[in-house]
Amino acid sequence: MANNRAVLSGLCLLSIATAQGWAQEPATYRAQTELVRVALGVTPRDRATSPPPLSLSDLRVFEDGREVPPSALTRETEPVSVCVLLDSSGSMAEPGRRRYAQLVVDGLLEQLRPVDEVMVAAFDVGARVVVPWTTVSLRPTLDWSSWRTTSGTLIVDAFVGALGALDSASHRRRAIVIVSDGRGFPSEIPWDRVSKERRRSEVLVYGVLTERIGLEDSPSGLLAPAGTAGVNDASAPQLLAMVGDSGGLVVRARSDRSAREAARRVIDDLQTQYTLGYVPPTPPDGRTRRIRVETSRRDLSIRHRRAYVATVP
Repeated sequence: MANNRAVLSGLCLLSIATAQGWAQEPATYRAQTELVRVALGVTPRDRATSPPPLSLSDLRVFEDGREVPPSALTRETEPVSVCVLLDSSGSMAEPGRRRYAQLVVDGLLEQLRPVDEVMVAAFDVGARVVVPWTTVSLRPTLDWSSWRTTSGTLIVDAFVGALGALDSASHRRRAIVIVSDGRGFPSEIPWDRVSKERRRSEVLVYGVLTERIGLEDSPSGLLAPAGTAGVNDASAPQLLAMVGDSGGLVVRARSDRSAREAARRVIDDLQTQYTLGYVPPTPPDGRTRRIRVETSRRDLSIRHRRAYVATVP
């Protein structure tokens, strides 16, 4: 089958693909509030075991503090559309970061299923669509010899643009993977707007934090959620905020091994999810509503998005 090789520095911009343009034209989304769908990431507490499948009786669901009965639970097998955002700012040229980013992106492209769909965009103070939406069975690859890093990055603007790009994706399940050192210039886009658009899109957001060469791996490679002990939010505040309460993960790439592991963790999370469905207790009203899912299972931990926007049809 043909090998589709994309040149990282060479493709023209699509209409959605400049950070400035993304900031000026906010994307719109519509959440399906007749049945709220919540992706559940499920992790065994003992990684050496294979626990039995999750069932509806294992779960309790709360919306804005009010318990609601779960209606459906399925093991997710639908294909996924993944937008990969690759930081091409000058700081990514530091020792290790360039190589780790390449290992992560190549690992994602290699491990996505043939039925999945991928888009790759490189960003600094603007953004370039390197691989437009492409079915993974067509084997898109990147010409890394053409990758050029430049000074400055508007990571938040690029993220808002990626949310808009998901409107043209083919699959209902959608994710954004940000490969970056987490640094960026302040954005003129108000953060409450960014957060609301992320929640309205119902997208899973993953961050891969590339670090300088020579740092030792942590045991898990995972960063704790923003604001918790042991995490220096000042090192990557924008990356942590964009992942936020979407239900995704932030993982570190600080060695060849951990870079490959980071790609695997993201793919495993996408391919082992459940989808929980429930009927909201009140009609849509345009407000942000909080979600909490609890499990009685002591052998599992679950992760999910913490809010959605009840968009009025």
